[in-house]
This record gives sequence, C-alpha cells and structure tokens, in this order.
Amino acid sequence: MQILVVSSSGRNAATRALLRSIRRHQPDAATTVLLADPRARAEQVGTDQILEGDLSVDGLRYVDLWMSGGPAFARWAAVPGAIRAMASTEPTLVLPEHAWITGELSGVFDGVGTDEMRLFPTAHDPSGGFSRHGWLEGIAVIGSSAAPALASWERLVGQVIRDPRAADRFDFDRPWARFVDAGPSVQAITDASLRVGPDNVDSIALTEETDALGSINICADGVPLRIARFPGFEATTPWWYAEPGATEPLQRSSDNPALRSLCHAYAAELDPGPPAPETAVVGVRLSSELHAAFRSRLVACLDEGSTPPNPLRADEVEPFLDWLRSPGTPDVTGVNLAADLIWATRPDLAQAFPNVRWGDRPGFVRGLWTHGLEEGLVTTAVLVAIVAFQRVQVRFTDRNKRFLPVIGLLI
Repeated sequence: MQILVVSSSGRNAATRALLRSIRRHQPDAATTVLLADPRARAEQVGTDQILEGDLSVDGLRYVDLWMSGGPAFARWAAVPGAIRAMASTEPTLVLPEHAWITGELSGVFDGVGTDEMRLFPTAHDPSGGFSRHGWLEGIAVIGSSAAPALASWERLVGQVIRDPRAADRFDFDRPWARFVDAGPSVQAITDASLRVGPDNVDSIALTEETDALGSINICADGVPLRIARFPGFEATTPWWYAEPGATEPLQRSSDNPALRSLCHAYAAELDPGPPAPETAVVGVRLSSELHAAFRSRLVACLDEGSTPPNPLRADEVEPFLDWLRSPGTPDVTGVNLAADLIWATRPDLAQAFPNVRWGDRPGFVRGLWTHGLEEGLVTTAVLVAIVAFQRVQVRFTDRNKRFLPVIGLLI
C-alpha cells in the first residue's frame, strides 16, 4: 500500500501522530510525506519526503501557487505532482496531516482500478445520493494509472490561478469542494469507518463494542473504525471535536462515550512539537488580500512571459518588498501597496481614519509604526517615513507690525 501524507511540516505533532499510527496498523505501507509549506525543511521523520522545490503545477512554480492561493489551495494543488513523483505502481491513499489510523487498512482499497480516482463523501445516503454535502477535504484514493484525472486536476489549478474572476467563483480555503464540479468523474468511498470527522460525526453512529478477545473497539456504523480526522484539534481541549472556527460541535463528546474515548486517545498521541508556522512571510502578514494581490500580479507577469518576485525565494525578497513599497491603488490609502492591504484586512482602520488620503494620513502612518508593528501587521521594511508637517502660525509684533512665522513640527 502507498500512502501520501500531505503535511505543513514533517515535525508537527499531528503529522508525527499520523506516521506512528501508520507504522502501528499498516507497517508494510510505503509512506511519503509531502511538505506542503514552502518554509518547511526536510526532517528526519523516517519516511520519503517531497519538498516544494520538487514540484511544479501546470507550468507554475509551487511557491507562486502558495502565495497566490494560500496554504489550503497549495496543498490541494500539489497532490498531482506528488503522486507523479512517487511513481507508484499501486493505488495511493492521500491523507491530510490531521488524519489518524485506528485499524488495519489492508484490502480496503483492493477494488480501486488503476485509472480510478475515489473521494470520500461527507454524507452517505444510499436512497437519496451520497454527495449532497460535498467531499471530505484532503483525503482520496488515486489509482496508479490515473494520469488523465491528475492532468485534469492540474489544468483546473492553472485555470483558477489565471482566471481574474476566480475569487468570485472559487473558495481557495476549501478547494476540494469544487473539484468534482470541474474535474474528472470519480467514484465514492462510502464506508463509514474511513470517513469519521467533526464535519459528519452527527450522521455516523459511533459505538464502543467488545471483540472476541475482550478488547473494546470503537465502531462506525457497526464497522471497526479505521480512519478518523481531527482538523483543528487541541490536546488541551480533548472534549472539543469540531471543525476549525466552529462555535458549536455537531456532536458533543460528553454525550457519546465512544467519541469521548476516541478524542482522549488521540490527545494522548499528540506529543509536544515545534510551534506552528508563522502567519507571516519576511515580516509581512499573510492574508487573503495579499494572496489575491500576488495572484493578480502573477497573471500580469505570465502575460509578459515572466514571474513575479516571491518572498519564499531568498534572492527575490528585496524585489518583493519593493513591490509592496510601490504606490497602491489611488483610491485606497495613497500610502503604498502594503498599507492598502492592511487597510483591506482591518475595517476598524477605516472607522478610525476615514480620510486617510488627506488629513488622517499622519495618524494612520503613526498607527502603522506603533500598533501595526506591535500586532505583527507590518514590517519596518515596507513602512513609509513619518512625515514632518509644518504648522505656521502668524504673530504680529507690536513694534513694526510685521509678522513672524512660528513653526512647529507635527511628528
């Protein structure tokens, strides 16, 4: 069996827990880790690794995809190239780093054709269709000869990046959801024991059952659980099994002993690890606005037969900062592009400085130098100088009726 683990870093706690679970339940699997964050470096994790430098998608550099679409989009876009680099002769199970193997997988995917691609539906309803709620993020089974499907996948990536209307039609944070709409036809894997996650736990019956040897197993719809997913899970709050950003879980672990046991077992597997990747690149806060601006510039450069400077390349950092220091859109801040991007991400600034292109400019710039730096919104490399403005007061002397200017500096 071939397994591809798509990870932000080979050393984070979730990836290490997943790799241990694979070795425990599927020791014969040939496992490869795709380090999808371009800032990650090869680590000693006991498996083959694919780095972003090994990848290109539809003629585009992976680092440009990452800066254009963001981490979630780039992880999705990198899968075809990673599968091709693996040169597998059997189906490959693609897993996100937050997956966890809880049982043996041998034989589960034996029926997958060499030219097939299979996805996992969020909800399965045999009577009314199984894909009403889309497909699970980041998990798939890809046949060894599914080259046409992978080529279609890569073309879709290229089309999304090059389409100026993509932001209105494509969710870059959840790219998997649109894959089947524009990509190849796929088959569905509906086995509940392979699909458990916080996005569908309310529709799958989790129970604790005792096997012939007296061991207690967690079952999904009566079948021993084999794959569970834990996006956004924290070991310090094992009772909270919910999607990232959710205000309420679909099912409380306190109401289901099997779910409670599963969450506590996974929490015990999460050993301390390195801190999460920075949310900034060369001191510049990553945001959907920055990704969109870079994507627009990438398209413009491609039309000219070039590529834009990318901060993920050491020799391109200074030209990238020059771009952020360049004049932005005239009707936004009037300061520079970096200030425009911050303005777009912080509506509170629009309230505090409603006339930023005129009288409010000094206060806005001072705010970037103070609160902006403190909050990590900006780096000094792209800040404009605090301008010294002259304030002239007129004072008449009693002796000769002449006026003398009194000059004060506003800093």
